[in-house]
Amino acid sequence: MSLRFAANLWFLFQEAGGTEARIAAAAQQGFKTVEIPFFEIWECDAISSCLHKLGMHCHLINSCPGNLKTGDLGMACDPSRVDEFTSSLESTISCARKLGCQG
Repeated sequence: MSLRFAANLWFLFQEAGGTEARIAAAAQQGFKTVEIPFFEIWECDAISSCLHKLGMHCHLINSCPGNLKTGDLGMACDPSRVDEFTSSLESTISCARKLGCQG
């Protein structure tokens, strides 16, 4: 049995700095794929370019949970925010397609 791991860029390589530096650090450590939990913090096109340049792949991204800067982690479960969640989900799907997510 062969196990494959993806570097979660929210938790790993924080000391590297921004997204591109974290992706590069993951590549240097032998990862072939990354997980990007909160893509809306980072620029989707820049992520895509960096992944392509390094021969890396994005395994998954999460949809936006809300405003992370204020600790908002519950948009999907709030009936009053259905329209906001739907719009966010459309952006997430668009970014996932750009990144070639295969998760």
